[in-house]
Amino acid sequence: MLHITALVSVVAQIFFVYICKIFQSTIRFWAPATNLPIPYVALPYRVLFECLDVDNVIFVWYALTLERKILLVSTQYSLLTLCAEILCSLLFPMRWNHLYVPILPRFLTPMLGMRTQLFNN
Repeated sequence: MLHITALVSVVAQIFFVYICKIFQSTIRFWAPATNLPIPYVALPYRVLFECLDVDNVIFVWYALTLERKILLVSTQYSLLTLCAEILCSLLFPMRWNHLYVPILPRFLTPMLGMRTQLFNN
């Protein structure tokens, strides 16, 4: 059973925090204020669609929303970083809260098989 316990307006209407109680858990959702536009991200999204077809972009976005591990491979480091940043921006209003390494040196590739969390946020 869902009970919304509070609607908290924070930081001069920049965003709202919704606090819900579900059973014995408290869950907080945030959303931008309705009178503010969605932030503009100055990234060339066309580049991503030149590297990946639409089906693969949707598949990677889906994997990101499920917080799965994603490995992008490219011989062009600038393109690799740009596509990684574009994919992260597609998560808005969510954001990636896990380890994010746009370029991994070859000697650190054994880390890809690690099953444990490296850092606690």
